[in-house]
Amino acid sequence: MSQIVCNSGPLIALGLLGKMDILKSLFDGVFVPDAVQREIAQGGLKFLGWEDFQRAKWIRVVAPKQNDELLMALLDGGEAAVLNLAREQNIKLVLIDERKARKVARDIYGLQPIGTARILVEAKKKFCWRKLLLRSKGFGRKVIGFIKILFTRLCARPEKFN
Repeated sequence: MSQIVCNSGPLIALGLLGKMDILKSLFDGVFVPDAVQREIAQGGLKFLGWEDFQRAKWIRVVAPKQNDELLMALLDGGEAAVLNLAREQNIKLVLIDERKARKVARDIYGLQPIGTARILVEAKKKFCWRKLLLRSKGFGRKVIGFIKILFTRLCARPEKFN
């Protein structure tokens, strides 16, 4: 895996876990459309993920040059921007958790959508879970412990993540 375009949901989830750096370790290039940056900045509940996003200087924020009317009609602004940017930059991998957006990415545009779960599975393969657990505190440690148990059971069936 070399380059990926990310939506806000997975970035916020990884930020909550304090593990946004996983993306840096797994990919040579991590791209985020400006619309996704705005979604994260607008915050919602306690600006989840914003501080982690700001610290991640290795994430490249790019504005797609064109808007696809079909995408804008089918998906929310951030998801549509992710697919537009991936197509413009000729990047096949998109990090999106929403089922509808993943289906559109795969079936209409021939992109390869993956979710936060797949990122964590790839991190499990590349890194030792013990290292991740030792660096986590409080809530993040509990979540990673749960994820470890869940993915230990599911890793025998990686097709579940496609």
